Amino acid sequence: APKNKIEKIKENKAEVIIKGKTYDDACSYAHSLSKKMGYTYIPSFDDLDIIAGNGSIGLEILEEVPQSQMIICPIGGGGGISGVVLATKQIKPNIKIVGVEAERSASMLESIKSGKIVELSSADTFADGIAVRKPGETNFEIVKKYVDDIITVSEEEMKSAIFTLAKEAKTVAEGAGASSVAALLSKKVPIKAISNIVCIITGGNIDITLFKSILKNFIR
Repeated sequence: APKNKIEKIKENKAEVIIKGKTYDDACSYAHSLSKKMGYTYIPSFDDLDIIAGNGSIGLEILEEVPQSQMIICPIGGGGGISGVVLATKQIKPNIKIVGVEAERSASMLESIKSGKIVELSSADTFADGIAVRKPGETNFEIVKKYVDDIITVSEEEMKSAIFTLAKEAKTVAEGAGASSVAALLSKKVPIKAISNIVCIITGGNIDITLFKSILKNFIR
């Protein structure tokens, strides 16, 4: 995790244990530690309560933008999009739900293509919020059944989206959060006959040094 996220957690008086090089490494250690110490393990995405909570995002979108025809949602482990797709398609079955992954960590897309859960050897993307080598089992089944399409975006496309959001919308987004906008701006999403599209921006906790670097590189 970036230093800024770690510092934010520490500011809230939580103990931070750094383990491994990826989310999956840390997750595995957290599982073993919870069993050893009798702690309660709270999953980040592969859990029905987490999925249900994420569903409220979809409900709020339909309440505020009832004319929505498509929702574009970042995918890491799949908890967010699972909640969104289940909630929105219950109310509006014809709405299109499109997931977005980083090209370098497209574990959900590879799993869908293979028809079974696939664990990638690496998830080497600056978009740490979606850098997951293996999707959740429950999430995989939901995405496979209900999500209409999954798009992948490059590192440069996400950085371009971060810059565009800052410049045009005055919004600070991290790589994972900007991935939905990146998919739209790169024209990878099939939007024929669709005029009302919502992009979910899932986070703005970008490292300030990285953010400054991205802005500097795109300012002409």
